[in-house]
Amino acid sequence: MFTINDIEYAKQRMADLEKEARQYKLGHNYLSRKKKIQKSFLKRVLSYFTRVNSK
Repeated sequence: MFTINDIEYAKQRMADLEKEARQYKLGHNYLSRKKKIQKSFLKRVLSYFTRVNSK
C-alpha cells in the first residue's frame, strides 16, 4: 500500500519533472529562434556584399 508520504513525494516529483520539461522546451525554442535570427543576419550580410560587388 502507498502511504501519504509516497503520494506527496510522487506529486512533488511530477511537478519537478513538468518544470524541467517546460524549461527544456523554452530553452529549445530560444535556441532555434536564435539560430533563425543568425541565419537571416548572415543572409543579409551576404546579400549586401553581393550588391556592393555587382555595382
